[in-house]
Amino acid sequence: MSWLFKHKVLMLFVIAGAVYWFTSPSGRFGITRKGFVVYNKIPVILFDCYIDPAGGLHLESDLGLQSNITYWFENHFSGYYNKDSGLLPLLIGTGFDDSVEIKFKPELVQRCRDRRFEPHFYPSREAIDRYTTLRGEGKTAALLLKVK
Repeated sequence: MSWLFKHKVLMLFVIAGAVYWFTSPSGRFGITRKGFVVYNKIPVILFDCYIDPAGGLHLESDLGLQSNITYWFENHFSGYYNKDSGLLPLLIGTGFDDSVEIKFKPELVQRCRDRRFEPHFYPSREAIDRYTTLRGEGKTAALLLKVK
């Protein structure tokens, strides 16, 4: 018992971690702020992110740079094809403030459509809300999100 009193700070961290783990939603977004989002109990702080149609989280470098968008397209986006008829929504969160920080070239938008995805550009909060709504309805969607 005396060990607990000697390590009060450690015990506070353990209790806070347990509360965080059991109160954060699983498979959904928790806290969403500029520079910080929580998805599937995983905090994303220093990176932008991509959530594939299966719900997997991929951390991305600064998506404000065109070279990083190209890297994302070639390495994380290439393996997903829609098996159903129609286009799957690709929700793109452009940033938490009013500025648009993610810009796609028209050729890249067409290449997304060739892979059976329809890009939709929204502010990041609205993109998260739409993604959550679609997943809640049991529909498949992908999300590319500008976090920082």
